[in-house]
Amino acid sequence: MLYYKPVKAMDKEQYLRVLEKKHALYFDVFRDRRIGGEFFDIVAEFHARTERHLLTMVMDAYEAHEYRMIKYYDKFSLEETERFAQLLVGEAHRRARPNEEHMCTIVTGAAISETPIEEDVKRFVKKFKHVKYHAFGLRGWQEVRLLAVDLSTGSVVANGRGRQVVDDFKVGEATVYNGNISKREVE
Repeated sequence: MLYYKPVKAMDKEQYLRVLEKKHALYFDVFRDRRIGGEFFDIVAEFHARTERHLLTMVMDAYEAHEYRMIKYYDKFSLEETERFAQLLVGEAHRRARPNEEHMCTIVTGAAISETPIEEDVKRFVKKFKHVKYHAFGLRGWQEVRLLAVDLSTGSVVANGRGRQVVDDFKVGEATVYNGNISKREVE
């Protein structure tokens, strides 16, 4: 578990470096990626496959895929929020490959801004929901998590599914030693 000292503001590049280091533990992290004509500061991918065996035969297998797309905005308006959410839904549809081994495809989008988040944007983010079950859930599901991060106040707003990962995006001060994040408490 990482410990954070609350801060009033964090620089964009410093925050992106911390996110990159945190995600590098479990994700394949790519900086400055273009997906679907849109530029992202960080794209992280996680793929897991779980199999059960009987002697040498595979009885069953489950695959889970998670994608995190982090983008910086100078000002995160309601129109930008709606466009960002639709982009994430499109990526969830594009990346989900439902079959008998598919369990889930999760797309997490985090919009980062150094300006305060407007109230209508907060309402939209909190109410946003996208979950799709393939073949009544027999071939897995896909979901979109939407987060808005305000670097000036350190606040993070998330939709219902996004609350599961809000701790990964909390604005705080972490100490980085030799490229790794320290697990010691920051004083």
